Amino acid sequence: MEQPTTAEQYTQLPSGNLGSERLLRRDEVLATIGLSRAWLYSAVSKGQFPRPLRLGARATGWRETDVAQWLGRLECASRANLSAAPPPRKGGRKLALRSAALANKQQPNPVPPNA
Repeated sequence: MEQPTTAEQYTQLPSGNLGSERLLRRDEVLATIGLSRAWLYSAVSKGQFPRPLRLGARATGWRETDVAQWLGRLECASRANLSAAPPPRKGGRKLALRSAALANKQQPNPVPPNA
């Protein structure tokens, strides 16, 4: 198949499985997932996030449905982890720190030494 050479020829190409699906550029993806650019590219290289589509020599985009599916899987995993976690203890970290500080403190001797 010959490569198209003009913008008009590109618009006449069949859209494949994209159909009318919206493509998100990097800034839109980052705003959607709420994570950093470094995390995004690291996750893509590790296979933890969908790969972008190459739109041109210096442009990429992610399918909106791929990002939405990733968010859905993340939400399901988060809910599974929360339901498996034990209930939080009353007092939490502050109580543990206070208890440790009291244990380390010198307690006065309640019985005076024999004089």
